[in-house]
Amino acid sequence: MDPVTLHVRPIQAILEECSSLIFSCGVPSRVFEGTTLEGLARRCGTLLTESGGEATAVVCYDSSDFQNHPRRVSVIKVVVASADTLVRPGAMSALAAAWKITDTLDDRVAEAEGVTDHWRVVSEAALDLKGLSDAAVIVLTVEVEDY
Repeated sequence: MDPVTLHVRPIQAILEECSSLIFSCGVPSRVFEGTTLEGLARRCGTLLTESGGEATAVVCYDSSDFQNHPRRVSVIKVVVASADTLVRPGAMSALAAAWKITDTLDDRVAEAEGVTDHWRVVSEAALDLKGLSDAAVIVLTVEVEDY
């Protein structure tokens, strides 16, 4: 029996692809390499500063389940943040960016390295991220199935 690693792509490659796809739809994006909410808040804050308060996205690894078909279901969280300003409420900007990201990622089928990936955006939710009191944050949950 073959190890599952022969039939799936490294999760790092999927995270980088996700970030690139988000960037291509006009939303600045980075992969988060940490695991804490404090670190996530710092990363979002840095990106918001770099973007002048415009909506940005941070791509985070959540989990993977291994099975036979699909071989793996990976869960990615896309954290979309936008600063509140006097001329633009952050929530509407974050929701608009989340919509663009959903349009780009949902129901995407791609083949790379001999593996077919099927992407689905399965949920969207607001998040109160401590340390970002002047920003609106929306979290998209994306499942990527490897076949």
